[in-house]
Amino acid sequence: VLQGNFANYAKGDVWVKVLGELLGEGIFAVDGDRWRTHRKLMSNMFSRNLLRHSATVTRNKLFDILDLFERRIAEAGSPENGFNVDLQDMFFRLTFDITTIVTFGIDLESIQSEEQHRFTRAFDELSYLCQKRFLDPLFQIKTLFRLTWRERRIRALKGIVDEFAFEVIARKRRSAYEGDQEDLLSRFIDHGIKTGEETSNSELRDVVMNVMVAGRDTTACALSWMFFELSRHPNVVQKVAEEVERICGKGDCAEYTYDTMAKLQYTHCVAMEVLRLHPPVPLDPRFVIKNDVLPDGTKIPGGAGITICFHAMGRKDNVWGDDALQFKPERFFNKTEPSPFKFPMFNAGPRICLGKPLALMNMKLAMSILLTSNFQFEDKGWSFRRILWTLVESMQNGFEVNITKKDLQQSSQ
Repeated sequence: VLQGNFANYAKGDVWVKVLGELLGEGIFAVDGDRWRTHRKLMSNMFSRNLLRHSATVTRNKLFDILDLFERRIAEAGSPENGFNVDLQDMFFRLTFDITTIVTFGIDLESIQSEEQHRFTRAFDELSYLCQKRFLDPLFQIKTLFRLTWRERRIRALKGIVDEFAFEVIARKRRSAYEGDQEDLLSRFIDHGIKTGEETSNSELRDVVMNVMVAGRDTTACALSWMFFELSRHPNVVQKVAEEVERICGKGDCAEYTYDTMAKLQYTHCVAMEVLRLHPPVPLDPRFVIKNDVLPDGTKIPGGAGITICFHAMGRKDNVWGDDALQFKPERFFNKTEPSPFKFPMFNAGPRICLGKPLALMNMKLAMSILLTSNFQFEDKGWSFRRILWTLVESMQNGFEVNITKKDLQQSSQ
């Protein structure tokens, strides 16, 4: 499905119909020549230079979060008790800022803002309402005649998102000849100028929206589940902190860069284990073009829909052993990285995620900076976190934690 007979298992036109206002005809929604063209362009963009630039952006944004925590502690009535924060919301703000800087070259400053940018709010609501269509067999009729509030709202939100996107694209086109610019949108425009194959504004808009969905939502979910597991495994936190301080250094002398992140072995295993148990994209639906027979003999008729559940694959004991449900980063330590068909959390085959190195780097940066800071994170409720299933696997009702300063806790003991 993912490689051997890849061409027979397509996204189909359902994705474009359901998510068209959000993703357009971008890389995540299409098949065939259009997908190959976008894939080739995107693969050229994800260079080592982009990763280095992204590492700098992520590091700076993580320090913005620490500054915010410092202010919130100072404002707290009783600093020793800290304050509560929805860490999942904070990570969505973090990854939105990172993605807009890396993609657009624009900082929307979501972390510091009480109310998020108009584009941010429209993007979130548009994504949520479009996904509702998957459960509505009559959505095409409703869309055509704008019969419901949802469809009228989707149209209005698309206008807000497009207005912002096209304004940024026009600005980037005007500055295209001013020299090297590091954001992804400028790289696309520059590539078109150099090759004589300029990408239309509409195509650039679709590219940008697809990168936004992939870069923000998936990484934010991964970071949230990562701290969910870390809050329950203090021994893992200690091992990560010790490795980070040994490789990156301590305090103001610490170096959190692309190169130092690549040297973190145990911390990398923690990221992999989080993704095994909590894949940000839990499902991969495909549509069968022609009759086929799976390796186990199962017959699949043409026109059928099938779904691969990565969430279940990461928890199967016949694949991962009797301890499959346990959080155990050591299962990856000093081991050859598993095949993407055993560990398909970044997909596998021709559609394997181009952003895999970027996502893993950002997860390691978050652990490195936040876990070695003067703040500690505690999920006092230790409650079961219900999964919110959409295009991504997030936590329903967020992830509220209590944040205190380590030095205050130590002085009070």
